[in-house]
Amino acid sequence: MKNLLLVMGIPLYIGKPNKATFSTSCNLGFILDFSISKKIILYLFLFLTTTMVKAQSCEELIEFVKSESYGSTYSSPLSDAISEVTFYTVTIDFETYYCAIVCFKEKYSYGCNEYIYIVSSTTEMYYSLNYFDSAGKAFWKYIQPYHQNSECSPDL
Repeated sequence: MKNLLLVMGIPLYIGKPNKATFSTSCNLGFILDFSISKKIILYLFLFLTTTMVKAQSCEELIEFVKSESYGSTYSSPLSDAISEVTFYTVTIDFETYYCAIVCFKEKYSYGCNEYIYIVSSTTEMYYSLNYFDSAGKAFWKYIQPYHQNSECSPDL
């Protein structure tokens, strides 16, 4: 049906109903005859909902990666900035992704802020060999260059 629009999983019929759409749309209760101002409101609503979904997607991505795989954690209690880095290997649709979830220390708190980086298959090896000397230097050299691979990675 060319007059059907799905918004947040709710079917909305655009235009005046005909006999074909009337019986279906009466059951759902959604028949809208859009004017230009209603279209603008709808586009604004769609824009706002997609940005809100995007804001939640980073946390959801981190939770998904954690739930799909066991990670290897490298703690850095003496580092001023990095609490720990956990590396995960996740397979999605027969493709393997290597992720590093970096936990940055919060100022005046015991908590940390987590960010996810999509890294290469060798990043964990290089990081693990160098983080004892300096977790910060190892992060900048081996993990931070991958910040462009994910919108959930900060550009520091």
